[in-house]
Amino acid sequence: MNRADTIEDFIKNQCIRSCGGKVEAKLLYVACREYFGLRENSFIGTRTFYEILRQLKYDLRKSTGNKLFVFGIALKSGDSNAPKTNL
Repeated sequence: MNRADTIEDFIKNQCIRSCGGKVEAKLLYVACREYFGLRENSFIGTRTFYEILRQLKYDLRKSTGNKLFVFGIALKSGDSNAPKTNL
């Protein structure tokens, strides 16, 4: 299985397709890395991750706060745009 297939499997299992949805690309990257139980230095870099998402025809563009977002999907684990807390 190649990287694109692996990332596509993660998205199918952990994300919801949503016309109005968007998720910060960095949060999606971290969620994917954690899903596979990998440490930061043992996973592909963000640039490669984003390029694979583009190859898979996901819409990546800058939005709120000039951050990069993936449009058309949301993480199943909750509101991807909500601020993280340490609770």
